[in-house]
Amino acid sequence: MIKLAICEDNETLLNQLGDVIDKKYADMLSVYRFTTAFSILAFVMEEMKGDVGILLMDIKIGDDNGIDVAKQVQAWYPHIKVIFLTAYIDYSRDIFQAEPIYFLVKPVEALRLYEALDKAIDLIRKEMADSITLRYRGEVINIITGNIIYIESDKRVLYIHENGRTVTVVMKMEELLGQLPPRYVRCHQSYAINMDKIRNISITGVEVCTGELLPVSRGRYKEAKDYFLKYMGHKL
Repeated sequence: MIKLAICEDNETLLNQLGDVIDKKYADMLSVYRFTTAFSILAFVMEEMKGDVGILLMDIKIGDDNGIDVAKQVQAWYPHIKVIFLTAYIDYSRDIFQAEPIYFLVKPVEALRLYEALDKAIDLIRKEMADSITLRYRGEVINIITGNIIYIESDKRVLYIHENGRTVTVVMKMEELLGQLPPRYVRCHQSYAINMDKIRNISITGVEVCTGELLPVSRGRYKEAKDYFLKYMGHKL
């Protein structure tokens, strides 16, 4: 089941949205309902551990800005799909700060809501086909491999860097790379990089999409460069 969190301060509308969603997606979505920004943030951070697949977010939640709330959720869990809804059209130019996948105007039409949810579900299913599940200190962590920018090793501890979060696990680099698609290049004993996230590779280092410059060892430079060029050639 994909988890959906709705945050709407009008309780009547909140329940209407939940009921409309349940009619079509009862076997597909687990729906959680919230009326305040604080409650949705606490739920996502403390209870869901990033498992919320979709966030249906009102842009105006009491005195809080729903765009800022969505940006905070995405900072913790970049893979969450955000759908905004609002009666305030003036906010529409600001919504893209949070990279939503859909924007719904109140009163929300069921057809438009279903279109938005179908899009979110389709994106999640595609990503889940390209994901792995890891465990650390009793916590189950789902990682979409396409979101990984690079992996950093410190002895038996790995730091998996995504855009917005870093996941820590205890395992060997070779063990993790064996679970990942063949788009990761080992440029250094302590670093492996997702080639889809590389901006530039040179003897001085590898620049990734975040602007970070990661080290490349002299012994691995030629092999890493050739592997990257071959990979990019296959993509063209």
